[in-house]
Amino acid sequence: MCVVFMVIEIIGGYLAHSLAIMTDAAHLLTDVGALSLSYFAVHISEQSSNNQYTFGWHRAEMIGALASIFSIWFLTGIILYEGASRIFIFSACAGKGLELAKLDSSCVEVDGKLMTLIGFLGLMVNLVLAAILLWGGAKVQHAHSHGDVECGHGNDHGHSHDHGHSHGHGRQEDVHEGANVNVQSAYLHALGDCINSIGVIIAACVIWWGNEKTSGSPTSISSWYNLADPLASLFFGVITLWTTVGLTNDILAVLMEGVPAGIDYLHVLQKLEGIENVQEVHDLHIWSLTTDKLSLSAHLVGDTSQHSEQILLDAQQICKELRRSITHTTFQIDPQGECCAARCLSDVH
Repeated sequence: MCVVFMVIEIIGGYLAHSLAIMTDAAHLLTDVGALSLSYFAVHISEQSSNNQYTFGWHRAEMIGALASIFSIWFLTGIILYEGASRIFIFSACAGKGLELAKLDSSCVEVDGKLMTLIGFLGLMVNLVLAAILLWGGAKVQHAHSHGDVECGHGNDHGHSHDHGHSHGHGRQEDVHEGANVNVQSAYLHALGDCINSIGVIIAACVIWWGNEKTSGSPTSISSWYNLADPLASLFFGVITLWTTVGLTNDILAVLMEGVPAGIDYLHVLQKLEGIENVQEVHDLHIWSLTTDKLSLSAHLVGDTSQHSEQILLDAQQICKELRRSITHTTFQIDPQGECCAARCLSDVH
C-alpha cells in the first residue's frame, strides 16, 4: 500500500509542481525502510545470548530505532533546504508579474486542485498505517510481556552463591512504559506523515482559493499564494523533527546506561540502606538493555554470618515492588568493615 501510493504521490507532486506532495512521498519511502528495519531489528533482538554476546541482542532494537530516526533527520534536512530555495524562487516570480514570469523557466505554477486530492488520499493512507502500527505495536508488546515463561507471574527467584551473590529475574509489569522502541519509531514516521498530509491539504486550499480569488484560475505562475507550498513543507518539517526528540532522548538514555525512566535512584538507595542488618550500600547501578528490560546490581555491606539470605530476599522484594519492576538483579553481600579492592580503586579514580 505504501509503495503504490508513494509512486502516485511522486507522479502527482511532479505534475502539480508541489514540494509538499513530494515531501509526503519521501516520508512514505522512509516509512517502508523504517518498517523493514524495525522488523529486522525486532527479529534480531529475539536471538538468544551466546558466549560473545552474553546479554543477547536486545540492543539491536535501540540501534534500529536510532537508524530510523537518523533517516528522518536526513530527509527533513533536504526538505528544509529545498523549501527555503523555493521560497526565494516563488517570491521572485511573484514580484516579476505574469508576463515576465512566463519568460523565466524557474517559475512554475502549483496546482491547488491536484494537491488537495492527493493530500486527502495521503491522509487516509497515513491514518490507516498509523492505526496498524498503534494496534499492532500493542499486540507485539503484549506478546513480549508474556514471553518470559520461566519468570513466572512477577515472582523473583534468588540463587545464592558461596561468595554472597544473588541473581533475581522478574517480569516487567509496566507494559506502557516498556513499549517496543522500533514500533514507536515507525509509528512516529506515520504520525509525521499524517501531519504532513494535513499541511498539504491546508497549503493546497490556500493556493486554490487565493488564485481563484485574484486571477480567476486555480493556478498562476506569478502568484504569491504559491508560497503556501514551501512554507507548509518547512513548517511541518520542523514539527516532524520535534516528534523525534522524546524518543531520541529515551534511546540515548538506554545506550548511555542511564537510570531508566520511572526509577528514582535515591529512593532505591534509601530502601536498600533501610534493610535490617545492612550498614552500607555501594556500587549501586541501575540501567536497561532496552526500555522494557531493566537491570540492577549493588554491593550490600552487612552481617554475612547469619542474615545473608534474608538480606538478599529483602533486597529482591524491594526491586519487585518498585513502580517499574526490575527484571534482573545482582547483589553481593560484603562483610562488615571490609573494603573490597574494586571499590577502593573506583574511589581513587
